[in-house]
Amino acid sequence: MNILLICRDFQHHGGSAARWSNIVNYLCKRHRIFVVASSARSRESQAPPKAFPNKHVYVLLSPLKPRLTSIPFASLINIALLLSYLFRFLSNNEVDVVIVTIPEIEEGIAGAIAAAIFKKTLIFDVRDVIVEDYVKSVFPRPIREVVGLALNKFLMWSLNLSGSVITVTSTLKRFMRLDGVKVPIHVVPNGADKTLFHPPHISEKRKIKEDIGFDDDPIVLYSGAMDVKYYPMEVIYRAFSVVVGSIPEARLVLCGSSRNGINENLKLEKNVRYLGVLSPEDLAKVMRASDIGVISMDERKSTFCALTTKFFEYLASGLPVVAACPRGGELDTVIISNHVGYSVRSGDYLSMADKIVHLLTYPKEMQICSRNGTNLISEHFDRNKLSEQYERFIFSIVKRER
Repeated sequence: MNILLICRDFQHHGGSAARWSNIVNYLCKRHRIFVVASSARSRESQAPPKAFPNKHVYVLLSPLKPRLTSIPFASLINIALLLSYLFRFLSNNEVDVVIVTIPEIEEGIAGAIAAAIFKKTLIFDVRDVIVEDYVKSVFPRPIREVVGLALNKFLMWSLNLSGSVITVTSTLKRFMRLDGVKVPIHVVPNGADKTLFHPPHISEKRKIKEDIGFDDDPIVLYSGAMDVKYYPMEVIYRAFSVVVGSIPEARLVLCGSSRNGINENLKLEKNVRYLGVLSPEDLAKVMRASDIGVISMDERKSTFCALTTKFFEYLASGLPVVAACPRGGELDTVIISNHVGYSVRSGDYLSMADKIVHLLTYPKEMQICSRNGTNLISEHFDRNKLSEQYERFIFSIVKRER
């Protein structure tokens, strides 16, 4: 098959890039894949497709302007730009199926229109609920509400033009049904790449800790974005301040994007190390050196139904997880039902600190959570197995559409 993937963050860091790099690496063994991304290493967007990173994958530069996304109604410009590009592309290239990733709504609307006009099988890959966060809070609430309502209606219309939707959690599937999605919805979670993220040998763990400069001190790790509202870092900083009061040798390691660096008011410089944005290989190495992985989410619809990529990578690396997250949400439910760590209410830094101290104080409990986590990944969230499942869904959808 010839597959056209429209994925804004294909070559960025983060959950979307990790999800789709694995799926594309699997699919390209048997299919030719064109990827339209907003940031591509290949900049010859007007030239014929150039194979990258192997002969069956062509990465092309999308014409849309990401900075327009959060400005009310400016996204219409992006839709027009992308539509024009897709019309030219589909006129000159043979494509069997179009896959559009969401939460990028411009790509969703433009992809749906183009696929309908050219009569191509359309699949939406929905990773997140984004309309509530789409327009920047600097704009007045009435404007945000009007834009949000309009975008949600356009998005539902686009999703219902598709042959099927593939999403990442059962809770998100339920929300989409309530929002009015009528086409078939399948669930393929994010998962972790077990060839990259796996538990360390004891000697390896000690060596990596020494390389980082923390000897054999216990390491609490946060991996991910540090400047977005739905991942409130202040909860982790405050929790760790309490942890150090009980375990002075504890260390906090931060990995990921942060425009402003770490919190300057933390006042624990010798206990904290910010490593910045790491390659997947280096991040996996740091995870093997760590002892606990932490997550902080605020209370909103999108976090209630989310299972973040960092969660799966923590578990695959043998790390127990302590998460401040919405009660009854997807993450809370998975942690409790599988005993892979502890969850506390969003914002409850004192309870988060208590659970971290508890795990660091009782190594046997950490071992149980670690074993449960690696087993959970092997049985249900191995990304290679999930890529196989994704391919089966594509085949079944294309066959049904024909």
